[in-house]
This record gives sequence, C-alpha cells and structure tokens, in this order.
Amino acid sequence: MPENPRLPGMPGPSKDAIEHQEAISAAFVQIHQALAPLLTWIPGRNTSISLTRTVLGDKVSITLKPGADK
Repeated sequence: MPENPRLPGMPGPSKDAIEHQEAISAAFVQIHQALAPLLTWIPGRNTSISLTRTVLGDKVSITLKPGADK
C-alpha cells in the first residue's frame, strides 16, 4: 500500500499541520511515561483513573485505563 493513499492532485496536510500533530503525539508519549506508574496501582482492567489539573489557565483532564485499546 502506498505511503500516501490520496488521489493524485489531492492536497495533503500542510507542513505546519503535520508538525503540530507530531508534537501532540510526542506529548502523549511523555504523558504516558510520566503516568505509567499509576497503572500498577489500578486494581482491575475495568477501572480507570481520571486526573484533572489547571495548566496555564486551561482545564486539562486525562483518563488512564490499563490495557490495549480495541
């Protein structure tokens, strides 16, 4: 399968959009690495932990649930 499945002549995302998405993905990896120790505390696979903090004036909420997303 080709790397870019778009039709010829169909514009793809801009360089800025790609860089922005890559930065978001890298931030999610950092968040997971920082919060992964909490996964050992979660008692079961049907349980989750939600954390909410205010960061630079924005309310940020994260829900951490063990296991693979299917």
